[in-house]
Amino acid sequence: YSFQLNAAYLNSNNTRSASINSAGITFSTSVDVVINSAPYGGSMRVIPKQGKSLIDLFSMTTFSWLDDIADFPLRFIFYSMADSTTTNVLKTISEVSFASAYLGQGLKEAG
Repeated sequence: YSFQLNAAYLNSNNTRSASINSAGITFSTSVDVVINSAPYGGSMRVIPKQGKSLIDLFSMTTFSWLDDIADFPLRFIFYSMADSTTTNVLKTISEVSFASAYLGQGLKEAG
């Protein structure tokens, strides 16, 4: 990714000052950011596969993730989603790759 910042001076009338060049740019800078690829090949196990909301304790674990050695240790966050816009954090981000939680009722249309 490449990010660039261009800044121009506006006078008290919110117009460009006459002393600025024709493009109106008084300052420009950029930075390139290299993003690595995501970990891959991992799995997640949840026990039990079915249960009663707020009664049964669900245990979750994830394992066998592969990534560049420089990216280790990996960190994990567990959350549930009742719908596409609502998340509930079950375990905050850390190197711990397992969590247990009582889950709320899911959406009927999601099964």
